[in-house]
Amino acid sequence: MSKRKVYRTARLLGLLSVALMLLLAGCSLGDYPSLLQGCTLFNDQIGVPSVPTGPSSGDISISYAFATSAVDPQGGNVSIQFDWGDGTKSGWSAYVASGSTVSMSHAYSNSGTFEVRARAKNTLSKESGWSGAHAIAIGGGRTVGQEGTVKWLWAADSSVVGIGYTSAIGANGTVYVIAGSPIRLFAISPTGSMLWNTQELDFSPYTVGERAMSYPVIAADGTIYVGGYYKLYAFNPNGTKKWEWTTPESGDPYPHFAICGITLGADGTIYTTHCGGGAYHRYLFAIDPNGGMKWAKDLADPNIGNGAKALTVGKNGVLYTLQYAYQPSGRNWTLFAYNPDNGAVLWNVDLGSYDVNTDGLAVGADGTIYVPSYSSGGRIFAISSNGTIVWEYDGIPNPGIPSIGSDSTIYVVGSSGYVDGDLYALTSSGVLKWHEGNTAGGCNVAITADGTIYGSLVFAPDTNFAAVNSNGSAKWTLNIPANSGSPAIASDGTIYVTTYDPVGVTAIYGSSPLASSSWSRARHDNGNTGELR
Repeated sequence: MSKRKVYRTARLLGLLSVALMLLLAGCSLGDYPSLLQGCTLFNDQIGVPSVPTGPSSGDISISYAFATSAVDPQGGNVSIQFDWGDGTKSGWSAYVASGSTVSMSHAYSNSGTFEVRARAKNTLSKESGWSGAHAIAIGGGRTVGQEGTVKWLWAADSSVVGIGYTSAIGANGTVYVIAGSPIRLFAISPTGSMLWNTQELDFSPYTVGERAMSYPVIAADGTIYVGGYYKLYAFNPNGTKKWEWTTPESGDPYPHFAICGITLGADGTIYTTHCGGGAYHRYLFAIDPNGGMKWAKDLADPNIGNGAKALTVGKNGVLYTLQYAYQPSGRNWTLFAYNPDNGAVLWNVDLGSYDVNTDGLAVGADGTIYVPSYSSGGRIFAISSNGTIVWEYDGIPNPGIPSIGSDSTIYVVGSSGYVDGDLYALTSSGVLKWHEGNTAGGCNVAITADGTIYGSLVFAPDTNFAAVNSNGSAKWTLNIPANSGSPAIASDGTIYVTTYDPVGVTAIYGSSPLASSSWSRARHDNGNTGELR
């Protein structure tokens, strides 16, 4: 046989061997690219996942999400498993399309730096190697129990959707929050266990974040008030209903309008008000502690306008509201002062064409009212207790409700959006002391007796809560579940923050109680009374 024939025969046998091997492996011998379809010889290889993404720092007992993706060269579905770096692994995820992102969460029980990796498998259970590592530092160098570490996290049942922006603290340390859709009132013990929750409150059709109140209010006798839409509920500290009050009809075609505020007078009187505009009458109500109406002020009187917001009790018990009222220059946002005994108008101040923050006001020890305004780059109005504009400070974008320290420093969070913002410190005469940029986060802060400022602020990468010194420097930072509320601070220094993902409350170790200043947090005090005391 010639050399050429030997070569041709060997080549033919070689191809036949390859074809036989492919057939035994389940491969198609059709045209490319179907050649390798169903071929176990080749599809047992799967790409190593990308390096997981996620936070680079965090704290003990807080769940953090990490994400990755992997590609199956054959286009098949893939499943992902994470190695958390602390000796534990996740379960395998559900199968997803090749290249799709898979996210899983993990909470660490010890401090230290951990390396998170991922691997993938295909539908034939063939596994890839482990990915590169993503490092996360847990504990920030602090030990459990130290200031700035998480004390506990209470999470509501997964069926509970939505939560109010701040909590209230009772005299015995119980934490109260409004959450859910339909809405319920929850009571949480100082150790993080749920004590009770009410039945669903009849605020239909509204939910948390719409017409219903976003915070509970606690009276001196421990009664908890919750209001929204056209009802006001009073609960005993053990969760039993004390009474409920419904807005009166007063002969209007659409009588039951939303009430948008609750504040308390020194004698226990509950003040609430209709909000919103329209052609029908709105009222400012005074209700006694037993649920009986004391008086109602018609807000549709000439030159008053319609519904009122930001209801607050200031010096000498005077009631303040923000209303869109008729003024000589046109219809503008206006600060009104009312007599707490009968609802008579004492005075009003035209704030011009500025669009104000109707979430709330702050009141200084001398009775000065501070009004945050959104328009014209952001502005803070300082208005005396006799209705005179004392000063205006411009340049705080979308300012939140001011808080006031024991030295009368005014702290305001200004945000140019949901991504970045500044924390501003002003003197009581309206002079800028300092501001720190790129703080982002929530709109309101709380001040402690030692001058520390707490809030949903970003002072370091991968964090969303911070303690800030009175000079604007960061004391410590922390990464907790998503939140944007105003912190409540217990007498032992524990900081409580409501979170919306998951819905719940995070307790953080602190070192100082709430300041006894004129207005140390968004709703004045831990009871959210909205009353200068």
